[in-house]
Amino acid sequence: MTEEEALDKAQNHKGDHRSYAHLLLELQPYISDEKFGWLWEGFIASAPFEVVMELNGGDDNVVSIER
Repeated sequence: MTEEEALDKAQNHKGDHRSYAHLLLELQPYISDEKFGWLWEGFIASAPFEVVMELNGGDDNVVSIER
């Protein structure tokens, strides 16, 4: 897979934050470190807190926040 194909695949899966994060991790070998960093930082900035916490260690670390 080329980097361009990997980036296109990532762009087409931005709807669900959990699946997008896992897809990014799968595509990491095909994307330059710099571009992966931009995509990952963008994901972290836009993803719900709960999703980010799940990636950092599982549901046990998630505290529900009432809004």
